[in-house]
Amino acid sequence: MAWHREPGLAWQLVIALATSGGAFLVRLGLDPWLLNRQPFTPAFAAIAIAGWYGTWRAGVLCAVLSHLWANYFFVEPRGQLTLTETELVGAGSYYLITAVLLVLSHRATGAIAMRDKTLQRLRRVDARRAEFIAALSHELRNPLGALRLALHEMRALPDPAQAVERVTPMMERQLLQVARLCDDLMDIARIDQGKMSLERREVSVAELAQSAVEETQAHLQRRGQRVALQLDGAPRVRVDPHRMVQLIANLLHNASKFSPDGAEITLRAALSGEQLCLHVSDPGVGLSAERLDSVFDAFAQGDGATEGLGLGLALVRRIAELHGGTVRAHSAGAGHGAEFEVCLPRG
Repeated sequence: MAWHREPGLAWQLVIALATSGGAFLVRLGLDPWLLNRQPFTPAFAAIAIAGWYGTWRAGVLCAVLSHLWANYFFVEPRGQLTLTETELVGAGSYYLITAVLLVLSHRATGAIAMRDKTLQRLRRVDARRAEFIAALSHELRNPLGALRLALHEMRALPDPAQAVERVTPMMERQLLQVARLCDDLMDIARIDQGKMSLERREVSVAELAQSAVEETQAHLQRRGQRVALQLDGAPRVRVDPHRMVQLIANLLHNASKFSPDGAEITLRAALSGEQLCLHVSDPGVGLSAERLDSVFDAFAQGDGATEGLGLGLALVRRIAELHGGTVRAHSAGAGHGAEFEVCLPRG
């Protein structure tokens, strides 16, 4: 199997010496049968192996060493290095074949490395799909169980009006939760299929922020959390208001989910040239360095997540990209909170 990381110069030298030396011993062992024929054949195998396990440098060094010993020991007159016109032509052919071998070896190792990366990505996707199915079952089971309990309670109480008044708010909350799950799944599918279009208009960032806070207010209140707004004069941007409110609300919901009760979440807007950058920061569990990129993948769950399907931040990235923007996550590490940055063109 080829190296996936380029070995150091010392290892490349070892590989070149080992492969060239091995080819020399093979040719020496075959000399009684080959005599003066095919002095370079084992060298080509050594060059291919050196390029496969090392790099092109190891392959070139192996080629030079092999050319020297083949010319000295197995080309007449033996025991001396000569450079006749015929040998120059032979050397040109030898190094041309060497170049072809090294190019093919490089492409093969690159293809194998790409295949391995693809397989690893597919394994991660498959694992996330399994986690997603399990999480979806859990997320649906809870509200459906609550609705079933509410129906049982309505049948058990003697006064139907009293039963309806008692369980209706709870049923509404559970139905809203199921509706939000379905909406997120449909949005992800529409964006991935290129079927989501934006209805842009000029709107104030303050209006977007206020709508997003109102959308997440019930969740924030249950945990005693609040959102501090820093809107830098409330600039105006040309975006799809519905999708931008969804983006900001998802960021706020994510910050709330991973922050302690009573925490303050900050939503800050700042202009950077022709871009508007939104920053949502929280004092929550934070992110490890290796999760800063994968946290935006669909079905990715944060450490300590006990609810949700891992779709919120995936939607954030997709909506931002539909607007021509970018998203980034920042964190000093586990236990140090996190900040999510979304930058969009203003026009």
